[in-house]
Amino acid sequence: MTSSLVVSIAPPMATATMGQARSAVGRISSTVQRTSKETFGQTQERAEITGKDSRRSAAALLDEAPHAIEPDGECKPVALDDWTRAVLDERAPGLDIDGRNSMTKRATERSFVRALRPA
Repeated sequence: MTSSLVVSIAPPMATATMGQARSAVGRISSTVQRTSKETFGQTQERAEITGKDSRRSAAALLDEAPHAIEPDGECKPVALDDWTRAVLDERAPGLDIDGRNSMTKRATERSFVRALRPA
């Protein structure tokens, strides 16, 4: 009698357990989707903030660049035309400008502008 009772209870219990498992999977799936969307949104927002901060920092560095060139505090902008070829050649290695030996002064100046311009 006991074995027939177990056999008659087993299918409904298995069905109930399967239903509970499906329900749990559904809840977990919707939680993962919601959390993923939230995390993506937060990451995207943080990336935008970081980009804005980087642009502000780059602008500040560019504003300070004349002080680095002329630390006497007068901060007079210096046109590339005023720089001699020797000064251009001296500063070029720090900007990774290759092939300047074969360039004209004008070409070297254009290379400087490209190297110094923010990307």
